Amino acid sequence: YYLNPYLINPATVGDDVETKAFLHYRQQWVGIAEAPQTQVFTLQGALDERLGLGVYLSNDATYLINRTTALLSASYKIPFSTDHYLAFGMSLGLLNVKLDFD
Repeated sequence: YYLNPYLINPATVGDDVETKAFLHYRQQWVGIAEAPQTQVFTLQGALDERLGLGVYLSNDATYLINRTTALLSASYKIPFSTDHYLAFGMSLGLLNVKLDFD
């Protein structure tokens, strides 16, 4: 979360001037059949010094549950001085959960 704080807080979208893309992959228990796997892709950037936009796509597969998430996020900053601001963030999206009992 240190490299990509957008994973836990949409208010951090567009914190930097450059556009950022992250791809995360995690697999637990390598070598064990149907071990949990997580794939996440985020794309974020600043439209100006106050407004940021981001896209979050993820797939989380465990033994019985498969979750797919798609989010569109926005952040808005209210500056108090050159180094201090208050940031608000909101995400809107879709979540698809599948249960596999086979």
